[in-house]
Amino acid sequence: MKKKLGSIFLSMFLLTACNTVDGDSISDINLEGEGYHLLFFSDEEKIKLENNYYDVLLDLRKEFPNEMADVILVQSTNKNEKLKKFDVSVYPTLIVIKDGEVLTRIEGKQSKREIMNHLKKAMEDQKKR
Repeated sequence: MKKKLGSIFLSMFLLTACNTVDGDSISDINLEGEGYHLLFFSDEEKIKLENNYYDVLLDLRKEFPNEMADVILVQSTNKNEKLKKFDVSVYPTLIVIKDGEVLTRIEGKQSKREIMNHLKKAMEDQKKR
């Protein structure tokens, strides 16, 4: 029970630190500018699969504060035509964009280790450039 409450608390903390949009307003997001943008596509029906993503994003925020500063939570809606821009059909989906270019994409049920390794590799590869 404590672990579940902790996960919920961490999730709420992360959500308060990011922008939330629905599928209709995603076109208003400027992803062409400089820097990192993290798009996290969420669906209420798959909410249990999202905990590992939230935990990893919180952990990585300590190591990569600038890269993790712009997390945008995109909630699924009945009008998913805007979500087609990013070809999202699996939830949750996390897309990392830097300077207008997609660096990496993680979809569906993943362990914390898988998500962490995937994101760290993408961030470290960019720092080497």
